[in-house]
Amino acid sequence: MKVVFEKPYTFEKKEYTEIELTEMENLTAEDVFAAEAYARRKTGGGFGVAENSAPYLLHLAAAAAKLPIEFMEGLPVKDAARVKYAAMVFFQ
Repeated sequence: MKVVFEKPYTFEKKEYTEIELTEMENLTAEDVFAAEAYARRKTGGGFGVAENSAPYLLHLAAAAAKLPIEFMEGLPVKDAARVKYAAMVFFQ
């Protein structure tokens, strides 16, 4: 599944217009554990339902796209929401 950005996004001197999340299918429970731990750190432990949590979903999306979480943390809010939604749809 591809997420197209509203406008080009530059990260570490490379411009991105989209990211591919097809690898969500190949993530493992270990990736889920890492995403949960990241979400706990970012929210102080109170992130509610993981499958609705932005830190959790963006962490999994970063893993699927083979990008560091810092990529997701710097996304403009509209594009971050697009990525979050795409990851959320994967779990439905």
